[in-house]
Amino acid sequence: MVLGWFDTRAVVAFAAETAREIQAAFPPTEESRRVRPDKRAKRIERAINKARAFGKEHKLNFYKRAQFANTLRWALKEAGYPEEFVRDVVGLVVVSL
Repeated sequence: MVLGWFDTRAVVAFAAETAREIQAAFPPTEESRRVRPDKRAKRIERAINKARAFGKEHKLNFYKRAQFANTLRWALKEAGYPEEFVRDVVGLVVVSL
């Protein structure tokens, strides 16, 4: 029981999947700025809804939430997103867990 509290494999995999979705929806290039704001909102909303569903399916403690946030943050930083974008997206997605 206690070891399950620290098992973050599913959370890390989901964070990596979420990062790939965000990268596909918002490439970190100039082209991504041409996408209409309503389409951007829908894409982010889709990621948030998936995070809500994941949070309901898996009971996440604060350690698992922190692992998710850290994995997502570093995946987006390594992809070349600006710090402000990373902070905002990670905040939106983690709050919805």
